[in-house]
Amino acid sequence: MQNYESNIKDNGLLFREVQRYRWYIPVLFVCLMIFPASFLCLASFVCGLSLIMLKILIGIMAIFVFLFCVVRLETEVYQDGLYVRFFPTHIRYKKIAVEDIAEYRVRTYDSLGYGKIWPGAMRYSSDDKTWAYITRGNKGVQLVLKNGKKLLIGSQRPEELVNALNSVMSKSKGS
Repeated sequence: MQNYESNIKDNGLLFREVQRYRWYIPVLFVCLMIFPASFLCLASFVCGLSLIMLKILIGIMAIFVFLFCVVRLETEVYQDGLYVRFFPTHIRYKKIAVEDIAEYRVRTYDSLGYGKIWPGAMRYSSDDKTWAYITRGNKGVQLVLKNGKKLLIGSQRPEELVNALNSVMSKSKGS
């Protein structure tokens, strides 16, 4: 298998987008956790067990804030296909080869309701049987693969992503 670094040199980059959570998401999370943390802090004066709970709560808050700061959705289009990585879930890029794509289009979706869980994540919607990679916004590119699987990739620039896919698809059909 060809490694990622040599792919950049050999197959010209047509599109690249890196999305992260908005800065206020971890701040909002910390603000929501201040009330239980302050309650546990006051209760720790009465009972030693609450101090342990406070430490656990602070540890959970630190983990979530760290994850919100490092999570990113990376989307790249090269001549040989589309590469997607939802870091840290995916250490390596997932390649979707040009010949595996049956159709694609810009799509608007409900970012809070899609997949029925937290806005922004790698998730599955049982309604339309689609895997989705979403970090922010409500627009993306819906892919339907030749094997019938569906994939929704959230994007702040979905039209540019579709234009890059158009370019790749037209070159692959011309070959």
